[in-house]
Amino acid sequence: MPPIVPAARRNSSAAERRRAKKKRKRAAEEADDLPPGFAAFAAEAAAGGADSDEEDGGAREPDELDEEAAAVQSVDGLDDESEGGASGGSVAAAGGGEEEEEEGREALLAQLLSPELLSLSLSEWRAESGLEILASADRPDKASLQADRLAGWLLAPLSPAQFEEEVRERRPLHISRSADRAYHRGWFGSEELRQLLRDGDLKYTDGLDVTRYTVEGGRATLNGEGAATAEEVLAAFEGGCSVRLSWPQRHSDTVWGLLASLEEHFGCGAGCNVYYTPAGSQGFAPHYDDVDVFILQVEGEKRWTLHAPPAPEHVLPRDPSPDFAPADLGPPLASVALKPGDLLYLPRGTVHQAFTPAGGAASLHLTVSISRRHTWRDLLELGLAGALEEAAAADVTWRRALPREYESFMGVLHSDRADARRAQFSQMAHGLLQRLVASMPLDAVADQFAGRGWMYDRMPPHATPDDARRLARAGSLSLASKVRLRSRSAARLAVEGDVAVLYHHGTNTRAYHEVDEPQHIDFDLDAAPALEQLLASYPKYVRVGALPCETAAQRLDVANALAEAHLILVKPGEPPPAAKPKQKAGKRKPGAQ
Repeated sequence: MPPIVPAARRNSSAAERRRAKKKRKRAAEEADDLPPGFAAFAAEAAAGGADSDEEDGGAREPDELDEEAAAVQSVDGLDDESEGGASGGSVAAAGGGEEEEEEGREALLAQLLSPELLSLSLSEWRAESGLEILASADRPDKASLQADRLAGWLLAPLSPAQFEEEVRERRPLHISRSADRAYHRGWFGSEELRQLLRDGDLKYTDGLDVTRYTVEGGRATLNGEGAATAEEVLAAFEGGCSVRLSWPQRHSDTVWGLLASLEEHFGCGAGCNVYYTPAGSQGFAPHYDDVDVFILQVEGEKRWTLHAPPAPEHVLPRDPSPDFAPADLGPPLASVALKPGDLLYLPRGTVHQAFTPAGGAASLHLTVSISRRHTWRDLLELGLAGALEEAAAADVTWRRALPREYESFMGVLHSDRADARRAQFSQMAHGLLQRLVASMPLDAVADQFAGRGWMYDRMPPHATPDDARRLARAGSLSLASKVRLRSRSAARLAVEGDVAVLYHHGTNTRAYHEVDEPQHIDFDLDAAPALEQLLASYPKYVRVGALPCETAAQRLDVANALAEAHLILVKPGEPPPAAKPKQKAGKRKPGAQ
């Protein structure tokens, strides 16, 4: 791998891009004599397209937010109402032309290539532990939903809003919790790992890896075959190897609950690995990940060395890096010693390595990941594919042949030519793309992305003891029953043709994509108002008999379908179910569950 590009060279292409843009503009101005019919064809394609950013000032993209918004030095300097905007989500309005927007993008990129570690300290004891929050029910009367409370516990003393505005995808974060070294205790520890090994529940490669890293030899994976026995794995551990347990949520109810809650809070899938490393050892080579990670130090101490992303294309990357050799790495961004209770957040693309210092206790930490394949690119990739197919079917312009001899004036060989045909070819393509983007049904795309994507990726709902008692059973509901969703995003409604499709994660398993397809229930469209009311009413309860359906049978059919998918809770203290009326056939699509 080539050495990291020095910072002074990373932004050298901005002026070149501006010069190329001016060259294209001159070529367009020289387009006087057009081939017969070509000009009208291009004008037709451009008609109805969106105005350019130069004409209307343009809305800034999410990655054009001001550099100053990320200049956080302490908790006191953070502001929930910062103009920086939530990472990846908000779009800040700004005037100015395309060159100003280009400079804004370059400034943000420069910041992300040289981020500053934000170091905070939690010096006060919290009255409510993470495990207590996990076991508690939502408290709608206090507008404090469990998932948000658990995120607040994870990030304390930073609030979730401050994290979104000032840290997420912008800079690493280190939180020291010297006042409570047991902050992360109880989620998963070395004794739980050893018990899984003794029980014979783990297999090499499929959930468990034994690794070791040295500067001279690099990383080595030392897995055996088949079942991982306690004798073999612990002998390797005592010999200096690190043990990685993937998908601990398959075995641990607490990790399952943690991930399910963070998925609810962040609105994307979450994953987890456990790393157990003996003193004086390192298990993995320097690398960066394709996910944002929260590192929860549970036992012992781990010392981390961080480096900025190697080059602009490695900022918030889509894929993980290969291992880096020491010679590939420039000066470190920061060095951090994590002790029990501490937290380290790393945006994807942050190069990192860690070792357990000699002479102390073994280290165990959890790495919780978010934001995999959950970007603007992924959303628009889905939307553009569908929009292109629909546009080509609806508009003959997309199906017209390319101009004769287009290869004689288009391509890199001809890029410096001031040819009228080049300008018109570009105008045609840009016009079609403008119309495509303007006609994209973003709401429908968002429904599909959340329904077929996020709902499929998620953990099944984690039930608190209170939830388990109130979980509705199919066939047990009456018109007098009052019900609500298990969580605010337990399901997603999408309209597909003449069908109202309710995507959900109620019957997912803890193993990633173990079910064959996204779980869903198909309804006739006339059930959509009832589904919308249930979705929009959370966390309030809704009486089944008040659902906006034509008949009582339809109301019960909707409620029982959601109960069958483990999606709704019954308000405690309700009267016993009344006699179940006969249901009108055909209101729920067959074979959908």
